[in-house]
Amino acid sequence: PLAFAAPGVWAPVVGYLAAQAFSLVATLAVSRVPVGLAWSRVEVREIVRFGLPLTLASACNEGRRLVNPIVVGGLLGPAAVGVVGLALRIAEMLRFVSAAGYRVSVSLLSRLLGDAGRLSRAVSEGMFLQILGVAPFLAGFAVASGWIIPAVLGDSWDETVTVFPPIAAASLPPRTTGIAPMVPSHQASGA
Repeated sequence: PLAFAAPGVWAPVVGYLAAQAFSLVATLAVSRVPVGLAWSRVEVREIVRFGLPLTLASACNEGRRLVNPIVVGGLLGPAAVGVVGLALRIAEMLRFVSAAGYRVSVSLLSRLLGDAGRLSRAVSEGMFLQILGVAPFLAGFAVASGWIIPAVLGDSWDETVTVFPPIAAASLPPRTTGIAPMVPSHQASGA
């Protein structure tokens, strides 16, 4: 009714907020959970101990998105930002296997939090499997991009063909131990 009475930018905003409020009230009514403020120092300490490093890592990971507009834009101009941005987006889309694997691995790896050795091996093997799952798509597109990009986007995006291979290589998960899965040093030495 608000959208018909006063169409404008605030009608969908108020509609969204009303839907969220209704969802909250309905959930509380159906679940019959008592509502109130609760504070537990032990739980807050655990949340901060786990959440703070995760939040900082996420912030650093998201900060890498600023490299293109700030560094590339400052050095090479807005056209280069568009070319690099397109190459980054293509590489991100081709990493769909890795994105799906990440979502599954979070719940699986949480079961190994108490066992550092198994957790280390699982993370290493997971990164290796991500490389195996993602590399063929990135390499295949890098080889075929000379034909695909001009055919789909036109000749004005030809520079993306040159920029894509190093971006694709950089978007692979890091490996520090070669191809074999990592083994903790105390197990490798036979201890």
